[in-house]
Amino acid sequence: MSRRRKIWLTIGVVLLVLGGVFLWALPKLILSQAVARIPALTGRQVSIKEVNFNLFTSRLVIKNFRLAERDRLLKEAQQLHADGKLADAMQPVSELV
Repeated sequence: MSRRRKIWLTIGVVLLVLGGVFLWALPKLILSQAVARIPALTGRQVSIKEVNFNLFTSRLVIKNFRLAERDRLLKEAQQLHADGKLADAMQPVSELV
């Protein structure tokens, strides 16, 4: 095998591994960002147990979502489902609740 082919094969394997790590970490990243940003946007406390994201179908599932004021629970859902394109997710949120 030539040196050039080995270099391209190594680059391909590294990119494949990095892509796998990104897909594995993506739900955790979405969860941490949602828990950090929703209170900043709404001024309310939020609790989310789990986030599942399927990149191939663009399906996002949020499990055990709770949105609360200081003294009372406003919204609670066992599962929230969202389907859409990645470009749609990049649009700014004008109103969450």
